[in-house]
Amino acid sequence: MSIVGDRVVLSTSAVLQASAVIYCTGWVRDSSPFSLSDAFRLGLPVPLSQLPASEAARWASLDASADAAVLTAFPMLANSPQDASYVRTKTPPRLYRFTAPLGVEDHSIAFVGTMHTAGTGIVAVVQTLWALAYLEGRLPLPDAERMRTEVALEGAWCRRRYSKLGQIVPNITFEYLPVSRGTEVRVRPLIRARTVCGRIVGRPGAGI
Repeated sequence: MSIVGDRVVLSTSAVLQASAVIYCTGWVRDSSPFSLSDAFRLGLPVPLSQLPASEAARWASLDASADAAVLTAFPMLANSPQDASYVRTKTPPRLYRFTAPLGVEDHSIAFVGTMHTAGTGIVAVVQTLWALAYLEGRLPLPDAERMRTEVALEGAWCRRRYSKLGQIVPNITFEYLPVSRGTEVRVRPLIRARTVCGRIVGRPGAGI
């Protein structure tokens, strides 16, 4: 099979005309198929040693403020067990709502499956809906600084709530139901009806 422009050429030589081609690939969460510069721009993990000093300082400040906010809201997490044996060598994913790059303004790429969760099926469908709405430019997004603040807050929560695992990868093991439900309610009115995993989604009354 090959893809030429908006045409998909099958091994039988049959040609399928497509209105859009979406490349869905898997990856190891702390690696990237992109160049270092592109990975940095997309908010994917890059070696800490190669992170520009200005960006390192900016995220250190955001992370510190976010950690303080989490501890203010949930003081008990100040005593959560932490694994000192884990040493981070790469930046964590810096994706808005665990999906959208902060450095891309044309809404041309999104990442799903970036977080650890106990409800992979539910989260995958809902995150796909959010990604579709994002790619189609239907989501009203906050300004870049607000998105960075939210990304830092999500990261701080994961690290405090899930200790070592929360440091290794974004984690919503126990939060996936409210997170998924809140996301679903927000994006359903914004996207056209379509089939995902064999079910019609994206219209009022459609089930996931």
